[in-house]
Amino acid sequence: MNATALGLLLPIRFIDFSFLTSRNQKNKNNDAIFMRPQQR
Repeated sequence: MNATALGLLLPIRFIDFSFLTSRNQKNKNNDAIFMRPQQR
């Protein structure tokens, strides 16, 4: 992996992670049910 791909991937991963964590804190139950519907 070259430096350009790494420099582009890291901010995208960080934005994805922060977005997912904030979304999970807002509606944790909905995400849990949506991700694993058979494990209620």
